[in-house]
Amino acid sequence: MRISFAKPGPPITWASTAIFALFAYGCIGYLPGQKARWDEQIRALCETEGHVRIITPVTLSTQQARRMPHTEGQITLRMQINQPVDDPVYARVNQTTVLRRQDPEVVKRDVVAIQRSDERVVASWVEYSRVGGDPLTGLAHQSSYQCPDPKQVLRELQPMFVIKD
Repeated sequence: MRISFAKPGPPITWASTAIFALFAYGCIGYLPGQKARWDEQIRALCETEGHVRIITPVTLSTQQARRMPHTEGQITLRMQINQPVDDPVYARVNQTTVLRRQDPEVVKRDVVAIQRSDERVVASWVEYSRVGGDPLTGLAHQSSYQCPDPKQVLRELQPMFVIKD
């Protein structure tokens, strides 16, 4: 007489095998330390290069200052992408450098603030970003990291604006 304590379970189905295979395929090439390593490198680069460099102050009338976009009570610069911006001062990406194309993708952007009246660069700063570095499960969006923080850039731009009547 044979005694068995194991309960028979459900058989492994084709569907569960396929789901496991897709998940495992999504993790191919995933290196857990890559994302953290690049985030740390980006943080170090931002410490040295990520601050706003004001080249020359910009004088705005009270009316011009009111018409400029504001975030949390501070003057914000619109980003010129395809069409010209009608504000007295605007921002534009001057150069984009891809530091790493593979997953995770790492990009450096040199951004400038331009005074519209004479097209003169009045401030500059560098932004770094990382997208990806996660297992490709297809269940969620890729994670990202950016620095400097947009609020830091906004705060550091404020001394550039001189408001006069």
